[in-house]
Amino acid sequence: IYTGEDTLSYTTLFRSGAVTSARKMRTLHAGVTVEISSESGMWLQVILPDGTSGWLEQTSLEKV
Repeated sequence: IYTGEDTLSYTTLFRSGAVTSARKMRTLHAGVTVEISSESGMWLQVILPDGTSGWLEQTSLEKV
């Protein structure tokens, strides 16, 4: 289970839900630090530094 803060290890899509068909909210670039709020399968719900909440694939993160 992922918890706390992590840093993106590569560019990824930030989505509105935990499925690849969910709306793409924005592109996040490597080096962005996110706070993980929950997990669903291979997806993590995260909070960006600006407070926006959304989902990304676990494989895009690197533990800090």
